[in-house]
Amino acid sequence: MIEYLRAMGLALRDQRFLLATIHFQHLLGDWPIIDWRSEYGSAHWMPLRDFRALGCAPKSNDTRHFRATIDFWTAEGVLFDDIRLLPDRRHVQWRCSKFAFSMMSEMDRYALLTTESLKVARTDLDMDVLLQIALHHKMQRPEFRMFGTRFLDPASASTPFRLKDVDRKLKDTLSRFAKLTGYGFVVGYCQGGNAPGYTEINIRIQHAGTVWPLERIQKFPPRTRQFNILPASGWPKQRKPGQH
Repeated sequence: MIEYLRAMGLALRDQRFLLATIHFQHLLGDWPIIDWRSEYGSAHWMPLRDFRALGCAPKSNDTRHFRATIDFWTAEGVLFDDIRLLPDRRHVQWRCSKFAFSMMSEMDRYALLTTESLKVARTDLDMDVLLQIALHHKMQRPEFRMFGTRFLDPASASTPFRLKDVDRKLKDTLSRFAKLTGYGFVVGYCQGGNAPGYTEINIRIQHAGTVWPLERIQKFPPRTRQFNILPASGWPKQRKPGQH
């Protein structure tokens, strides 16, 4: 699901709303299991105030924000069979699609998010990075890539991106998460195409639970431009190999 959302390039508003509906569906006891086909098809509803409490919209009673994101997901037509604002304008009703249920049933790997974390993101990129951190940070040597993987179009994986469109935004995002989590980040802008141009961002995470060798976490392929983003306390101390 995370890879699908990343490929869609969702606006923060729409991605946060979707994650909120997934969270509420979990609380309502309708999380798909492996044999999800026997459970698929239930409709669910929640008050708008509960979505607002997760930062999904301004706290005012204006429903324009919700109408806009519901219109988006209705037009998207893949993850929801039905989604609507009820006539009282105070509740949202939705029914996930078979495609969404199938992806949510794949639990071999998952990203554990708190409800508070949904409020932290300020930009579309913030939410993308937050999901990747949540998915990878418990690994011994956590790292993830951005822009180099295309869920829907693998052929576009080596298409260069403009560094000036990404650099400042990414540094701001990682600085916020370094402050929030105490994690350190080592970032490499990689050039993996047949001509000069940045095609992929490789982000590595260091914290108390990781076991990155110093020479490994800082090593990237030739032609890589790299930098570090650290919390105010400096490099996080890691556990020694074999420690738990």
